Amino acid sequence: MKRVGGFPGRRTKARATLVVTEVALAVMLVVGAALLIRTSLALRAVDAGFDAHNVVTMRTSITATRFETRAGLAQPTRDAGNEIRTVPGVLSATATCCMPLETVWQLHLSSQAGRPRH
Repeated sequence: MKRVGGFPGRRTKARATLVVTEVALAVMLVVGAALLIRTSLALRAVDAGFDAHNVVTMRTSITATRFETRAGLAQPTRDAGNEIRTVPGVLSATATCCMPLETVWQLHLSSQAGRPRH
């Protein structure tokens, strides 16, 4: 069948251009994902600058309204730290808002059972 009217040459060329563009974008996406995975794996092998051997971390969730201020949170945090320091083998304990190399910004209470590397 012969096509009546229109421009079949232009339509074919436009379709070929779209296919080539789609394939190029797909290749770019796959290469980008591969580079992201490679970078993530390489970052896990980097020395963090501290010795994490014998380190224990603990997350807490405090939801009462009296803990919404810094002052309301200070005393329970101090009490928890003092309580953890009484556990045999614990050399030090501290509280922090975020762990090193962690992207989640929450309040964390951590205790350290080993000596920090200087």
